[in-house]
Amino acid sequence: MLKSSWCLRRADTTCAHLREHFARFVDGDDGLIVSQVSDWAALQALDTPNALASR
Repeated sequence: MLKSSWCLRRADTTCAHLREHFARFVDGDDGLIVSQVSDWAALQALDTPNALASR
């Protein structure tokens, strides 16, 4: 959906709150999608959400 993607572990916040927070850092021609994921699958990913537990 976008050229870059990021995965982060959230604590005590909502998708809408994260969107408003990160919207301050994007340019006018950038897009931003914030999504809560409870089930995922990947192919040839550089990392996985499971790796967040060890960081």
